[in-house]
Amino acid sequence: MPRSRTPSPRRAAEAWIWRVAAPARRRLLSGLGLSAASALLAIPQDLWLARLLDGAGFHGAGWEAIGPGLGALAALIALRLGLQAGGEGLCASAASRVIGALRARLAAARIAQGPARLGDAGAFATTWLEATAALGPYLARVLPQSVIAAALTPAVLIAVFWLDPLSGALLLISAPLIPLFMALIGWRAEAMNRARWQSLAA
Repeated sequence: MPRSRTPSPRRAAEAWIWRVAAPARRRLLSGLGLSAASALLAIPQDLWLARLLDGAGFHGAGWEAIGPGLGALAALIALRLGLQAGGEGLCASAASRVIGALRARLAAARIAQGPARLGDAGAFATTWLEATAALGPYLARVLPQSVIAAALTPAVLIAVFWLDPLSGALLLISAPLIPLFMALIGWRAEAMNRARWQSLAA
C-alpha cells in the first residue's frame, strides 16, 4: 500500500485558507473572476491601441480619421478599469468577512476554554489580531495576482502565436526560463514563508 505524501506547509496552509474562506467563497471567486477578466482585456486593448497608432503614424491616416477608434479604446479601458475595481472590491470585502468570521471562531473557542487559559492572553491577542490580519493581503492582493498571472500567461502566448508564429515559438521556448529564474530568486523567500506558516500553525 503506497504511503500518503505529507503536504508541504504551503499547500497545507493554502488548503486551510480555503476552508476558513468558506463564508465568503462565492464573493471571493466572483472577485477573482472579475480580476482575471480585467487582465484578459489587456490583450485586445493593446492590440487596438497598436492598430490605432499604426494607422495614424505609419500609414498617414491622421488623428482625425481614428477618432471613432479612440472612443472605442476609451470604452475598452473604462470597462477594464471597472472590472478591475470590482474585482479588487469584492476580494477586499471577502477578506474582511473571512477575517471577521475567523476572529469570531477564535473568540468562541477561547470563551469555551474558560478562565484556565488566562495566563497566555498576550499570545492569544497576538494571534487574534496579527495572525488573522495576515490573511487580508493574501486574499485581497496575492491571490488575485496569482489568478491573473495564471490566466494571462497562456492568453498572451496564444495571441502572440496568432499574430506571429515565429515570435510565439521563441516565447514558448524562453518561457520555461522565467519560473526557473523566479525559483532561484524566491528560494530564500520560500524558506522564510515556510517558517512563518509553521510558526502560525503552532
